[in-house]
Amino acid sequence: MKRQMIRVLSALIPYRNWRHRIRNRFLKGVKSENRLNIYSGQVVLFDDTGREVKFNPGKYSRIQGIVNASNTVIKIHESCTDLDLNLEVTSPYSEVIIHKNVSGRMRVRLSYGVGQKLHVGANTKCVGVSFILDENAQIFIGENNLISAHVVIFGADGHAVIDRETEKVINGVKHPLIIGNHCWIGYRAMILKNAYIPNNCIVGGGTVVTGQFNEENIVLGGNPARIVKRNVDWTHKNAYFLVNQKEIK
Repeated sequence: MKRQMIRVLSALIPYRNWRHRIRNRFLKGVKSENRLNIYSGQVVLFDDTGREVKFNPGKYSRIQGIVNASNTVIKIHESCTDLDLNLEVTSPYSEVIIHKNVSGRMRVRLSYGVGQKLHVGANTKCVGVSFILDENAQIFIGENNLISAHVVIFGADGHAVIDRETEKVINGVKHPLIIGNHCWIGYRAMILKNAYIPNNCIVGGGTVVTGQFNEENIVLGGNPARIVKRNVDWTHKNAYFLVNQKEIK
């Protein structure tokens, strides 16, 4: 009854981070599949020198999930205090490394495989992205990227496609999925296994990237993705204010 009352009262608090802190403080020891067993070393923090530092469950209360795998490495830079991270890691020998100043909302699933890797580069902002890694998939995200809401990045297909004549699997993972530096991934885009997106690219909303591209400074659009514009760049700044900046000054 007491636990239920604490949950009800904390739900009335408008600030999400405060709600998590209160629940962690007063419901300590309550078993929940949404809480990490952080004291067993499943999740560790690191600083700019690479040195591991103590995990503070109150400060990083939005890092939650299930980690149930042997020989797994999950390392998060200590600066990622604004990261809303949900982990589902059940594959052995897997690795998740999230670098400096990564922020936003992120779901990570490493299941149904072995030796999977996910690296997210520094200063990447994720409005709402899911990383799904099955089989032996690997995903490497560069630095200074912007990933919009409802984006899904698949390291593998998840289910096998078999050639009926040869009885061979024809849709296995062949290459790591790589997104370069300073890329903008649009709303509801989908990036599929083996894809390669170079530096300084834009992936339009709803685009499905299935292949590898070698040109930088391009816009990708469509399903499957194709180059729709070349020789472009992008910035976090609002287009209206850039166009009207003289008047604003």
